[in-house]
Amino acid sequence: MINPALIRGIAIGIAGIIFTIVIGFGARAGYRRAQSTVVFKNTGELVKALDFFKQDNNRFPTATEFGDQNAFGRYLTTGFPLKQLAAGDCNKSYDYLLVNPATYSLTVCLSSSVSSSPAGSHELRP
Repeated sequence: MINPALIRGIAIGIAGIIFTIVIGFGARAGYRRAQSTVVFKNTGELVKALDFFKQDNNRFPTATEFGDQNAFGRYLTTGFPLKQLAAGDCNKSYDYLLVNPATYSLTVCLSSSVSSSPAGSHELRP
């Protein structure tokens, strides 16, 4: 006959492992959702800052200026530089490219869906 204490110990051990796995996945999903919310909020600030830069300079910033505290950072109210939050399929949160003086491409990557925006890369242009 099998010892009831042994069965109870095995059951508690299995329940503990399952609990740890579920909590781990839940925490990771919550972390990705929080990161995506920050990226989503910062994207609005970036677009405003790009518009302000263009109003002052009659053009959008170059990629070098986009990464420069003195040239572009002063237009951001969220602080500079914006932290890259890589998670999931996202290697970078933001990728900026000046197409020409009147147009840019800002690629934003969300590791989790936020509001009506699904997870993944999204390209923004003026």
